[in-house]
Amino acid sequence: MSAESNVQKLIDVATALQAENASLKAQIRVANLMIEDEHRAFLAKCEQLAAAQKDAERIDFIEQTTMNSRTGSGFDYGKHVEDGQVLERGFRMMWFHTMCERMPSLRAAIDSAMKGEK
Repeated sequence: MSAESNVQKLIDVATALQAENASLKAQIRVANLMIEDEHRAFLAKCEQLAAAQKDAERIDFIEQTTMNSRTGSGFDYGKHVEDGQVLERGFRMMWFHTMCERMPSLRAAIDSAMKGEK
């Protein structure tokens, strides 16, 4: 074998390795994208489960408060108006001698009641 043919073989091997390396890099990029998508889906599912758990805790609190209160418990949505100006509006939870602050959502009103904010 001549030196030229050895050099050509080395060039061919190097070219083949470069092509294989480029192919592997592309496969790694695709795999990373798939992992990122699966990770985002996993995080979304975790957030859904956490929200469901928090809602279950809210329902448990409402049940317990209603059972322990002589008057039951309730919710309202209203506005606090003075001099024709709406100062606040929102939901609030109420039970025996307790009325929580108005909140922008029913969930926030229950959370406020759970924290004992009156």
